[in-house]
Amino acid sequence: DRYQRRVHGAALRFTESYIAAMNGKSDVVECTFVENDKGTFFSAPVLLGKNGVEKIMDIGPINAYEQGLLDACLPELAGNIKKGIEFVKLSSSTVSDATDSARQG
Repeated sequence: DRYQRRVHGAALRFTESYIAAMNGKSDVVECTFVENDKGTFFSAPVLLGKNGVEKIMDIGPINAYEQGLLDACLPELAGNIKKGIEFVKLSSSTVSDATDSARQG
């Protein structure tokens, strides 16, 4: 569907940029989810280099209206992130348990 194509396209673009930076291209900037002063898994531009993320950049200046929107969304975003982390932990333990059972069986 359209959403999956956009996600795949974004992943492809990031991967191509990362490879270019690893091969010496300079000033490669892409947005990705990082931990920054806004929270964990907050999208921000990063400078990519030979060693991966060289610098997490600021999102830039925002006006009072945008700051209000950001302030309003951060608590819900933090809650969603917490749920996602818990889901991954639960899924990982379930997969690990199933793998262990298959090896023993």
